[in-house]
Amino acid sequence: MASSCGPFHEEALRRQRVIDKKRAALQRLEAQREDEERNAAEKANLDAEMKQKRHNEKMKELQQHLNSVKDERGSKKTVNGIPRDIYKQMKVKEKQLRNSNLVIGHPKALWDAK
Repeated sequence: MASSCGPFHEEALRRQRVIDKKRAALQRLEAQREDEERNAAEKANLDAEMKQKRHNEKMKELQQHLNSVKDERGSKKTVNGIPRDIYKQMKVKEKQLRNSNLVIGHPKALWDAK
């Protein structure tokens, strides 16, 4: 193990090995940091895609609901949760009772009583 160059050269070689180990460790840390950044960016992109997909699905579901609530003329099928044709009948009846000096309650109350 003893070389002909002396103890000073062995110390210099030892210091060089320490420096080489340090450089290798720093390179590993840098590579690990880059991997973490890349993974974080991929995760952010995936999250954004999933959020956009959920938003599109919700909007599609909402549009389907709105389309199902409207009839062919584009108006709503219900008024205050009461089917439109029944609501119209109730309004006519309400006007008849009003003209006869009788009173009818809120249409929703009559609908819920059934």
